[in-house]
Amino acid sequence: LEDLVVITGDWHSAFVDDIRPDFDDTSSPVVGTEFTAHSVTSGAYSADWNRTNGPLMGAANPHLKYFEGNRYGYDVYEVTPRRFSAHMRVIADRRDPVSPVTTLTTFHVDRGRTGSYEDPATRNSPAQWRREQ
Repeated sequence: LEDLVVITGDWHSAFVDDIRPDFDDTSSPVVGTEFTAHSVTSGAYSADWNRTNGPLMGAANPHLKYFEGNRYGYDVYEVTPRRFSAHMRVIADRRDPVSPVTTLTTFHVDRGRTGSYEDPATRNSPAQWRREQ
């Protein structure tokens, strides 16, 4: 497989994960990327829980590339013949219907390449876990 992308949700936090044919064998090749979007309005875990458990999840899960749970929002997916991009959009205040929306970070999957990478322009955005690339 090349450039496989899976889009999921329902965790109320943002994740980017590697997909491998054998989950239990971390030496098996990466065959794709799974994107899990934030929730727009549904409550999630507390900032303290995210700060404590984000690094624990990352250390215990070699498939996890990115975790951010302190914000609310949605993903915008841009698909071109050259690349799939996941723009993680977040709102400043989920209770305010005119709250500003910004892009927290963007991940790309290039055509013909397996796996994702974070856009260098957004690489320093807040997150509770980010695997070094």
